[in-house]
Amino acid sequence: MQSRDDLLSPLKVACVIDPSIDRASSDLIRYEQTRDPALIRALPGEKLILFNIRPLTTIQFTDYVEIQTSVAARYRAAFQCAIDSIEGIEPSGQAWKPTGMVHDEEAGGPISVVLATELPYLRKLGVGYKYIYEIGHLVCERAMLEGKVFGGGAHFTLPPTSLAELTRIARLIAVASRTLQEGESTERSASEAQQSSAES
Repeated sequence: MQSRDDLLSPLKVACVIDPSIDRASSDLIRYEQTRDPALIRALPGEKLILFNIRPLTTIQFTDYVEIQTSVAARYRAAFQCAIDSIEGIEPSGQAWKPTGMVHDEEAGGPISVVLATELPYLRKLGVGYKYIYEIGHLVCERAMLEGKVFGGGAHFTLPPTSLAELTRIARLIAVASRTLQEGESTERSASEAQQSSAES
């Protein structure tokens, strides 16, 4: 179990909508609230997409994120400012790193940022807007919760896009389970009919 998130340290997280998560052996509800990596597992033979994120500096939050005129743009700006690297997407196996650099006085020098021109490449590798919204939402929550953590640490939430995607995934799993059960029932009936015919 990871120590309580102090909201000021880097964090490695997966998105709860990642199809590589083994939903049967993971505690997704607690994971979405705490982002404790001990609570999730990947499916056998699969790899999670892992985002290494930095906390936003005050300058990043006030000058780049908070000034955005829509929630979606705010999430995208937070994602672009906070990403240090992304694991599990590059065919080479290496972590992907943003190439943009900006000088941040608070950080004491240059820090990396995801350029807008890099977003189409990330989308080709499987990191589309739903991932960007979930990570950006988390980055914003960490920035706004700073200094307001009590007792058990931060309690995170999900953006509407992730909640909708989780509902869709749950429906797909239910349909697949029902189809499997119906197939097993059909096979069992056929086997019983065969056995009955052989006995007579």
